[in-house]
Amino acid sequence: MKFSNKVSKINQVIDRMMQEIVEGVYAPDDSLPSVNELSRQLRISRDTVFKAYKELKLRGVIDSAPMKGYFVVDDVKRVLLLLDVYSPFKERLYNAFVANLPAHVKVDLLFHQYNEKLFEMIVGDSIGKYNAYVVMNFKYDEMVAGLLKLPSSKLLLIDFCSFPTGGLSFIGQNFDAGFYRALDAAAERFGQYKRLVFVFPEDSVHPLGAIDAFLRFCVDRNLAHDVLRKHFEESDLCLDTAYICIMTDDLVSIVAATNRVGYKFGSQVGVAVYNDMPLLEIIQEGISAFSIDFTRLGELAASFVAKGEKIQLEMPTCFIERKSL
Repeated sequence: MKFSNKVSKINQVIDRMMQEIVEGVYAPDDSLPSVNELSRQLRISRDTVFKAYKELKLRGVIDSAPMKGYFVVDDVKRVLLLLDVYSPFKERLYNAFVANLPAHVKVDLLFHQYNEKLFEMIVGDSIGKYNAYVVMNFKYDEMVAGLLKLPSSKLLLIDFCSFPTGGLSFIGQNFDAGFYRALDAAAERFGQYKRLVFVFPEDSVHPLGAIDAFLRFCVDRNLAHDVLRKHFEESDLCLDTAYICIMTDDLVSIVAATNRVGYKFGSQVGVAVYNDMPLLEIIQEGISAFSIDFTRLGELAASFVAKGEKIQLEMPTCFIERKSL
């Protein structure tokens, strides 16, 4: 084994042992080389091997027993869950995902933060280390090439699905036609306002197809409308207008401005936000939302990991009506 200077020897030993376990070189309950044996094989210190084995034990991958030494824990599975950024609705997804996995499955949760280099690094470093990969793609409209290096039968793409998937498994949402259908479900509520405004700042990473869906809906329903391609400011607030927000910061700004002026939500001003989260149920007696069911997404992703069965599913975007519209 050749060691790199970029990563500690301990982590390189951990990675090697994890890869061999995932690839079946060591099956469940198989004995591993002793500390002395692995030290001689790799020409490293006993202390390095001991620390690597200690970390693998903490991860629940291996264990040790008197007269038996170190061995692979029976039927351990490791899963990579790679999401874009943290948000309350992603927490719903994660909690449902973990709650519906068998006890022997260990989940590594990472975020790529819409940093392409970080995304490529995480994917590249994960190859061969996991039994399953559940990934939110870095881009909406095309497949990131690095993902093709992962075993297709073990890869599940979630949330974004508007790109060529071939035989890959995915559970995603449609930000164009799916959003249009959700807007249509809210048409009666929008009809009581003189104007509809989509607050969609230039720095949002949300797919632009949502703007197309919004414009088509407004034209089809003959609704006066605007798309605000900047963050909401208090001076943007108008009476008899309903706002749809992509970003939580803009929702906060709209609620604060409306409260300062003294307008009433649900009659004088309306507001809804993309992606539901628990706090929306209690803010201003309830903020309406357009969202897929992230709890259900987590449950379906866990089923893929547990059963290994191919899935290709588009989840519906729903209108969740509350008092803010």
